Amino acid sequence: MDSRYNVIQWVHRSTRGWSYGVQVIDPRTGEIVKGMVTLGSLRVRQDFLIAQALVPAYGLNPNTAPHMALALARIRQLSAHEVGHTLGLAHNYAASSYGRESVMDYPHPYVYEGADGQLNFDSAYDVGIGEWDKVAINFGYGAHSEEERKEVINEAVEKGVYFLSDQDARPIYGAHPETHLWDNGLRPDEELQRVLKIRKIALDKFGTDNLPEGRSYSDLEEMLAPLYFYHRYQLEAAVKLIGGVDYRYNVKGEGELINEPVSPEIQNEALSAILETISLENLQLSDRILSVIPPKSFGDRKGRESLMGKTDPVLDPVGIAETASSFTFDALLNPQRINRLAIQSSRNDKLISVKDVFSRISNQIDNEIGNSELGDQIMHTVKNQFMRRIIALKENPISSVSVKAECLVFLEALKELLDNSDSPEDQLLSNYIKQYLDGDLKSIPVSPPKIPDGSPIGSGYKCY
Repeated sequence: MDSRYNVIQWVHRSTRGWSYGVQVIDPRTGEIVKGMVTLGSLRVRQDFLIAQALVPAYGLNPNTAPHMALALARIRQLSAHEVGHTLGLAHNYAASSYGRESVMDYPHPYVYEGADGQLNFDSAYDVGIGEWDKVAINFGYGAHSEEERKEVINEAVEKGVYFLSDQDARPIYGAHPETHLWDNGLRPDEELQRVLKIRKIALDKFGTDNLPEGRSYSDLEEMLAPLYFYHRYQLEAAVKLIGGVDYRYNVKGEGELINEPVSPEIQNEALSAILETISLENLQLSDRILSVIPPKSFGDRKGRESLMGKTDPVLDPVGIAETASSFTFDALLNPQRINRLAIQSSRNDKLISVKDVFSRISNQIDNEIGNSELGDQIMHTVKNQFMRRIIALKENPISSVSVKAECLVFLEALKELLDNSDSPEDQLLSNYIKQYLDGDLKSIPVSPPKIPDGSPIGSGYKCY
């Protein structure tokens, strides 16, 4: 508590939690008198767990050195991030879109496939401060005249270096195509496709060699969870291209006015990448993985980092696929996003429309049915969740009149198709839609199993 000393303190927690970078400020002058950082130990555990899931380390020659190096690299980066807060810097979630140019972004570990086909962690986190950090410190602490301060910003704009923060990145309805948490890559949709490939490589190798000696086989479930949902944050990034709008915080006299929709070509490519997340290839777990994860051992129980389902105590391959597809639908069919699509496509007929999105989702699902019995169970569950989201979108008071009309037209057309199907699952959906259209069913609750926790606990719009 001594204001003469700046402190970085290490706190051990038994659960997840944020790390903090705070200041003691003289209220009379605004001067930062003292900086204090609190780092939580569970960040190391989280990154080590991700590394364990990605690369089996407990085979004939156990080696967890790369895993520990990844975890420690994250703590080094996080230390710099929190120190940045003590200096007065805010989050810059746009920085990853033009390189790894700020410690004030939230970085996802960058994992890549090496020439030997193995996943590599040696570039998981960047080292050193980035170009934006230099701009921010120069602007805030440099002894500049007003004109010189403008020049600092204008030079940054010319380099393509800019700043966007929490209000643009955190909401699921966010519109900026390059401002996200826990992402990598210059194009979020292309990075999503790359991340899905990394996830597939890791899932193909996932098994008992991911588990240390002396641990219960049922603990593999908590290791599988961050791997199965490894793409979740990059998905949230990619979805902002749909109905996205590129803009800046620039004021007159500093930089140029930018406020324009994402191009039709990029929005179409992004939608294709997003729809890969509800493909059977990315939803269905292999029999090999299902066979090595038994119910919880005596004394153990499922927690908030476990894979939830509807077949307790047995791992539910249909339930986790339902969770994953629902996560995609929540992001893609967000009412603010769909409202923007309706407006954008009315101004430019080359942009994807609400009808286009509904049709492409429906086609993606139907094209996946007929591969296997378990696969059909999964895809019919996904279809059920999609139909529920359309109804929820129509009933949402935020949805525009045009969007509600598109939902109604789509539901009527879908019912007609389902009526001609011999599938009992399709008949069930048709019955639901009929009850809804007849007014006997106001809405259908959307209740997929909860997705395991990802970010540290204490979410919302807190900015640490």
